[in-house]
Amino acid sequence: MKKIAVTIMGLFFFSFAIQYGGNLAEEEQNEEHFPTIIGWNFFENLTTMQGLDLSKRKLNFEVTVLNNGKQASSFLVLVTVLNGNEVEFAGEEQVLFAPPKSLQKVMFKKFWSPKKAGEYSANISVISLDKRTKFAELNDTFSFSGKKDYELKAECVTDTVAAGSDFIGKIFLKNTGDYFEDILLSMQIENSSENILKGTSTSLALKPAEEKILTQSIYISAGTKSAKYALNASVYFNGQKKQDSCAFFVKKKTIFDNFYDFVSKIFS
Repeated sequence: MKKIAVTIMGLFFFSFAIQYGGNLAEEEQNEEHFPTIIGWNFFENLTTMQGLDLSKRKLNFEVTVLNNGKQASSFLVLVTVLNGNEVEFAGEEQVLFAPPKSLQKVMFKKFWSPKKAGEYSANISVISLDKRTKFAELNDTFSFSGKKDYELKAECVTDTVAAGSDFIGKIFLKNTGDYFEDILLSMQIENSSENILKGTSTSLALKPAEEKILTQSIYISAGTKSAKYALNASVYFNGQKKQDSCAFFVKKKTIFDNFYDFVSKIFS
């Protein structure tokens, strides 16, 4: 009886060992080892870093991938860089037969030149050669600093204006910096005592190297005195102020001017 019990118990443990060992083997066999992203960086030729605008710099991406499997593996490495919703860079590199448990430093041949300073987001992924399977993905953010500067010029299109008519002025504005952000532009008509007769302001944003010409029509009331006036334009950014101005003359209409206008309206 004791011998039979021992035999049954031995069979139980033997069966359990076979089943447990089979489960381990099955788990190990089913466990998949995919390529893993270890890190990323970008590099720049030192000769392009000094004395150049941000948009003229050339950057190379490098992604470090670990082949975590027990066999050689082939895959694609993709990098996408966005500024807001705008894609600024998209590239891919192919890795063939990476040895098992090896680190692959994947250098992208395609250069990237940032269009502007500020914050960017990067999406890095490792996918199969047929692009059907994604093995790994990494999202990260980084930023570039740059300069903030603008060119500003005021032009008085009409250098002599009759009171009771419109003065035409032009403002030339160019973003000579690296940032794309809102700035404040103001325009004012001032007399020789710097008293403001008319004033207006607007908020706008220019991309780096973008320029804009604003034409402003300002009515000069009939009661304005004959004198020298100025169109003052100012742009405010990053706690700074840039200003430019041009001069024009207002000529008050005489009785003869009013009579001429009256006759012209009759026969027009």
